[in-house]
Amino acid sequence: MENSKKKNTKKIILNHSQIDSEQIVLNKFQNWKTDEYAQKTLIKMGYDLNTIKKVIAYIEEDGEGNRKVKLQVKTKPISEQPRNLDLILDNLKEKIYSNETTRNLFNKIIKLKNTILSKIRK
Repeated sequence: MENSKKKNTKKIILNHSQIDSEQIVLNKFQNWKTDEYAQKTLIKMGYDLNTIKKVIAYIEEDGEGNRKVKLQVKTKPISEQPRNLDLILDNLKEKIYSNETTRNLFNKIIKLKNTILSKIRK
């Protein structure tokens, strides 16, 4: 009976370089406000750094003993981001306003955005 338990037991052996590199990446994302690598990576992932409230980095291990750095990115509520929305819409406006159909559609989007923000703020 004891032998069968030993056969099913897996040893997880990680060398120091694997652990060190995971810890380095973890530390970078825990200090994302000052770390250039973490900021560039978050931007590549599609995040606007001005809208990020908190980044939680942790190491997850699967059943095979593989370890990965995982991220949870918490963003500010949309009510705290109106300037960012306005900036995006202003940039789009320049590109869209050349065509009458898209101009009308864009104006409807702006009205919808204002309606949503006014309801959120109430």
